[in-house]
Amino acid sequence: DLGSAQLTRMREPRVAVLGDQGISPTSVGATWFLLDQLYGISNSVVPLQSLTDRLLEDYTVLVLPDAWSVGAYAGAVDSATVDVLKRWVRRGGVLVGLGNGAFFASADHAGLASVAMAPAADSGEELSDEERELREKRRKLESSEERERRDRLEVLPGTIFKVRVDPRHPLGFGYGKEAQVLLTTDQALELGPEGTNVAWFTAAPKVSGYASPEAVDRLVDRPFLVAEPVGGGHVVLYVEDPNFRSFWSGLTRLFLNSVFFLPAQ
Repeated sequence: DLGSAQLTRMREPRVAVLGDQGISPTSVGATWFLLDQLYGISNSVVPLQSLTDRLLEDYTVLVLPDAWSVGAYAGAVDSATVDVLKRWVRRGGVLVGLGNGAFFASADHAGLASVAMAPAADSGEELSDEERELREKRRKLESSEERERRDRLEVLPGTIFKVRVDPRHPLGFGYGKEAQVLLTTDQALELGPEGTNVAWFTAAPKVSGYASPEAVDRLVDRPFLVAEPVGGGHVVLYVEDPNFRSFWSGLTRLFLNSVFFLPAQ
């Protein structure tokens, strides 16, 4: 029986990948290689400056690869371009942010999604003014060795973590209840609205590699992947590039689900 009201007709995705100065060529290359060489999915690499309403009409998916920093996007994308992106998403486009591409799309920067970034590891937001002032004084008196030791407590040099996956969500299709992800960033997102958190870190998430107890605790109950409906489209946020350097293949299906399933909805 090939006919059913439970089936959704799939449309061939039309994918654009941003590539420009400041955007990681490694992230762009891994995304292009996965789509073009491994799966034969037609895609275009387009520069930031070319993002117009007319150009985006030709695409159903726009990938914002990882970048050297959030500032690489923030310094190159003006408010007019952000408005172009917002209109395109509301009309049904799927914007997929990877790493700093996701953090740029968050509520703290472009505001393409309502999801906010978590406070930086050393922000001191939980401290009183007096405690923050004392901390700053202590840091000014640190030796180079002490400062290096403190930095190591905050950085993730490439650590494997376990995440809980929602297998009933379209992006979780084909997965069980858990997956393993590679993290090289100490940045994090707050939880998205109900029903949008596709994969998240649970208690004792570290599987292998170096991570300080402080870095691990900071991830618990925070998302790895958020897919938020916005108007007729979606904004998908990956804390880390799931295609990292074309060797972390366990998340390939997760990324391809973003490309194929959400435009179909």
